[in-house]
Amino acid sequence: MFNNQISCIEDSEHYRCADFQRDPTFHYLVVEDSSKGASVYSLEQRLNEKSPGSTEMALLDALSRHAPQPLTIYASEEAEHEVGFVRQLSAEELQAVAKPRQIDSERFSPSELNLIDTDLLEFRSTFTLYT
Repeated sequence: MFNNQISCIEDSEHYRCADFQRDPTFHYLVVEDSSKGASVYSLEQRLNEKSPGSTEMALLDALSRHAPQPLTIYASEEAEHEVGFVRQLSAEELQAVAKPRQIDSERFSPSELNLIDTDLLEFRSTFTLYT
């Protein structure tokens, strides 16, 4: 498993930071699993803010869903007796949270000359004159 740690606070121009809207009450965890595919989990702040241990247990629970054995046995002593709240987002919820896709493509006529490199255009015109 390859992990990328991206901090959108330090580097807000990172291309992954634009995938989800900024919502102060939610934090998203994306787990890419080769056997099950990618899953997105939401950790709601108001349910997990009572102690750092509940956030730790929520993260361990989400990662345990993609591990061959439960990872909650590796929790710290303070998190051992806490309950963390994590929820997997459905495809419909991901579409609702994601930014609307912007279409950047433009349609051009096949005979439009400003798309052709001028050197190539010169070469084509001189080539047709000598043949």
